[in-house]
Amino acid sequence: LLKINYWETYPEHIDSLWKKIIESSLIDDYSNDSKNTFEEDKVFVVNLFKKIIAPNSKLFEFYEDMEISWANDYPLINTLVLNSLKKIKIRSRISFVMKRLYKNDEDADFGVKIIKAVIDNKEMLQDEIGKITPNWDNERIAQIDLILLQMCLSEFLFFDSIPIKVSINEYLEIAKEYSSNKSNIFINGIMDTLSKQLDKDKRINKNKRGLQLFTIFDEI
Repeated sequence: LLKINYWETYPEHIDSLWKKIIESSLIDDYSNDSKNTFEEDKVFVVNLFKKIIAPNSKLFEFYEDMEISWANDYPLINTLVLNSLKKIKIRSRISFVMKRLYKNDEDADFGVKIIKAVIDNKEMLQDEIGKITPNWDNERIAQIDLILLQMCLSEFLFFDSIPIKVSINEYLEIAKEYSSNKSNIFINGIMDTLSKQLDKDKRINKNKRGLQLFTIFDEI
């Protein structure tokens, strides 16, 4: 994540934003009333963020240059900031604290664990996928689809608290966002077949939580 001291190196972005704020009608309307309430102050700050800061193209380009994933994180971060601003309460320091991005340490560690599982077991994962796609060389499968298949298969085998259908649905959503229109159909077919075969071979071992959720999804 970018630290606030970046602005010492790139003050022009702060200057640019400040000029836009000063020139906006928002500042005129706000400054005309010398007796604003706390709620009115909060509305003013929220509007500044929504109408000037968040949509600023130069600021977006700066973040994108400094952090390659910013384009993907942009909607989430803006939503978190906006919700935090709206929830600020008078004389309450805790209300100024940004909401946690992850619900707990397990959630925060998940990304690292799934990547490590894929890297450590890459050959085995590719072999398993190859059994279901005998007429497809790995080179013929889109790289993003192959990665998603490997990640989903890793969840089947190494993450005992995540139900099979939860994993499949999650990677189908990712495929819709980042791959081709037909990828989710391809991935769904491969993972559905793989999950049934692995379950038949008793290679899928889910804990109580995973099994409970699996049962719920089966009943829907």
